[in-house]
Amino acid sequence: MSGYDYDIGIAGGGLAGVTAAIQLRKKGYAVALWEKNKYPFHRVCGEYISKESWNYLQSCGIDLPALELPEINKLEVSAPNGALLKSRLDLGGFGISRYRLDYLLYEEAKRWA
Repeated sequence: MSGYDYDIGIAGGGLAGVTAAIQLRKKGYAVALWEKNKYPFHRVCGEYISKESWNYLQSCGIDLPALELPEINKLEVSAPNGALLKSRLDLGGFGISRYRLDYLLYEEAKRWA
């Protein structure tokens, strides 16, 4: 794309912005994405993603099986007095750093530019 001839402009390259850009480009729209920071950059994040997002992230071009990510199936929370709460996460999730996930999505978005 050259100049300013876009169908859609997206302000913010977080998870919502960059995945929207990827999905819209796959549908043939000319998309401009503006992000004030330079990829990759660090964000505060728990680095847990629910498995319900697995198929969507793969549809965005992220080869999750190839990343061999750790599965997370239980939650443990401790209190200052030592009490421990344990719970199984029925759906579960996987662990990936936000830095790495943002970078992978950024690279995929560039591929569709």
